[in-house]
Amino acid sequence: MKSLPDNQVSGIDRLLIETGRLLEDLSGMEEEILQQVLSGDPRRLSAVVHSSAEILHRGDKLMALMEQAGNLDPQSTDRELIALQAGEESCDCGRAGMEPLTEKLAEVKAWQQVNRCLLAGGLQLVFKLQDKSPAGKPTYNCCGEIRPSASDALVRLNRSC
Repeated sequence: MKSLPDNQVSGIDRLLIETGRLLEDLSGMEEEILQQVLSGDPRRLSAVVHSSAEILHRGDKLMALMEQAGNLDPQSTDRELIALQAGEESCDCGRAGMEPLTEKLAEVKAWQQVNRCLLAGGLQLVFKLQDKSPAGKPTYNCCGEIRPSASDALVRLNRSC
């Protein structure tokens, strides 16, 4: 199937394409967070958590757009949906083709819920991993006690999710 340039794709198709891209990003985000949690590198985990927050923000924005599109008049055109996607306020869109979009939206919500849990746990783990020395050896607090290991933090992360 030959792909069309963005300006020749209908409004519903554009939203489906963007939703598909977002789902791929959410899936990749989950894998990357898990890899960084297991590797125990606080700098890389922190970077992944930061980029993950941006992806989740994109998802929230797309879901808000989809909810707006779902509340509009069924007699409208794809051009009006594209205008809504571009940020214009006075537009309507048809409900034809909204069913696949609704299914994708439900999938995005499910992925986002999983990734929000991973993101919260990842943030907590970043701070815990920063207590360890660069060589991965445990450090001591001011009382001379050994601080908990990153594996203990990972167990707590798994329990909270």
